[in-house]
Amino acid sequence: MKLLEYNQTTGQQSDINKKLQLKFPGLVPVKKAPSLGTLNSFGISVYGKSNFDQETNTYTKSLAICALFIPIFYISAYRVADAPGGGWYFLGKEKLSNFSKNWNYVVLLIIFAFIGQLAYNQHITSPQYILKEKIVEAENIYRTGDTNKALQRYYAILDDGRFDFKSSQLAINNIYENDLLKLSPEAFKMAWQNMVDRVKTAKLFPNKVEFKKLGNKYFPRIKI
Repeated sequence: MKLLEYNQTTGQQSDINKKLQLKFPGLVPVKKAPSLGTLNSFGISVYGKSNFDQETNTYTKSLAICALFIPIFYISAYRVADAPGGGWYFLGKEKLSNFSKNWNYVVLLIIFAFIGQLAYNQHITSPQYILKEKIVEAENIYRTGDTNKALQRYYAILDDGRFDFKSSQLAINNIYENDLLKLSPEAFKMAWQNMVDRVKTAKLFPNKVEFKKLGNKYFPRIKI
C-alpha cells in the first residue's frame, strides 16, 4: 500500500492531482494510505476491482473489515493504481458503491436481528416470564374445575426455587378456603393427602399451624 509519490520541486504531483480531480470529480485526495492488516484472517483489507479507467490505468478497491479473509463490513472506497512489485498507489477516496452500501445495510439488519433474538430469548427464559406463564397455566386449569391438577401446578411453582411464590401461596390459600369442600369425597381426600405429604416432607407451604387449622376444620380424621 503506497501513496503516489512525485517530485515536489517540479510540481508534478500538483499537476497530476489536478488532472485526477478533473477526471474523477468525486475523488477526495488522501494524505496517507489506509492502515491494512489482518491477524489470523481477521482484520482490515481491501477488496474488489471495479470502475476501471483505461486512460489512467486505475480502478476502485473497497476497504472492509474482514473475517476469515471474507469482507464483512465495507468502510470506504479508494481509487488505486497498481504499484511495481505489488501493492497499490492510493490516489484518493471515492464513494462506496451501491452494492457495498446495500451489503452494509444487510449486515446491520442481521446484527440487529441477532441482538433482538438474544434479548427475546433472555426475556422468555427469565424467571419472571416463566413464573407468569406457569401462573396463567395453573389459573386456566383451575377455571376448568380440576382443582387437584391446579394445586399440583401451584405446588410445582412453590418447589421451583427460581420464583417469588407469593402469588402461588395466595392462589393455594384461596383454593383451601373456598374450594376444598366443593370437591367430591374422593377428590377431597386426594387433595388433602397431598397437602399432608407436603407438610411431612417439610415443604415451604402451607405452614403447620395454618395447615392444622384447616385440618381440624375440614378433615379432622387426618392426623399430622
